[in-house]
Amino acid sequence: MRLSLWIHRRAIVNIITTKGDEIICIDHHPTFENSLDSYRYADVRPELGACSTIIAEYYMDNNIPIDKRVATALIYGICTDTMGLTRGVTDKDVDTYSYLFKIADKQILKALEHCSIVLMILRHMLMRLTPLRYVTM
Repeated sequence: MRLSLWIHRRAIVNIITTKGDEIICIDHHPTFENSLDSYRYADVRPELGACSTIIAEYYMDNNIPIDKRVATALIYGICTDTMGLTRGVTDKDVDTYSYLFKIADKQILKALEHCSIVLMILRHMLMRLTPLRYVTM
């Protein structure tokens, strides 16, 4: 049996379908009543602005050291979900960002900030455009 862990639910457009049973859902988007019943574990907190804030909290609450790569990825997730701390951001998101920033790789964050198209978005666009046929009139 192959199991899948979902950070964000598949209904969100930035998720690529994988094979396996979905057993865990960790997300910050609101959910429909009973839509989480099929998961063995669900942690959905729509009061937060970023899913990465939840993941970082797991590390911090359990005294698990966060290395530079993980801190960088979590900061990028917070920035993505909150549009650079300008949309739906909470005090918890800002506090988590501040904590992670001390650990994160600033060079990678700078490179990501100045990247015009993130590879994931490019892949998603390519998947959507591939079946289209261009017609000239």
